[in-house]
Amino acid sequence: MIPNESLHSKENYFKQDDFSNSTSFSKQNFQVNRAYLNKEFYQHYNRPYQDWFVSYFSKGMQHLFKTIYYTKLAKIKENIPFFD
Repeated sequence: MIPNESLHSKENYFKQDDFSNSTSFSKQNFQVNRAYLNKEFYQHYNRPYQDWFVSYFSKGMQHLFKTIYYTKLAKIKENIPFFD
């Protein structure tokens, strides 16, 4: 399915500045909480996803995905569990 291109127009996205004033205080000293995210990854309710991820991707690809994931979280200043 090809997404509707009009949904991805510039007008439909918020500018970064729209949220900067309301979130800057809480995100000034942001750090990715790797301990929390790692614990969340291994929770029992994520077991089917974890099993699929580990069996489907090589160790090298898993490492690459995790590196990209943590880099993106640092950029957006959010701790979002891997399988959410």
